[in-house]
Amino acid sequence: MVIQLTLSFLRTNSPFVSHLKLYIAVYQVVVLYIVPFAY
Repeated sequence: MVIQLTLSFLRTNSPFVSHLKLYIAVYQVVVLYIVPFAY
């Protein structure tokens, strides 16, 4: 249910959504670089 809400929310084009996608991309990159060093 939460995933459907998120998908329907991402379909709406707004500046906040583009910023949110940017934050998600940055977060994924940070996790990819930090997690291997954490272990």
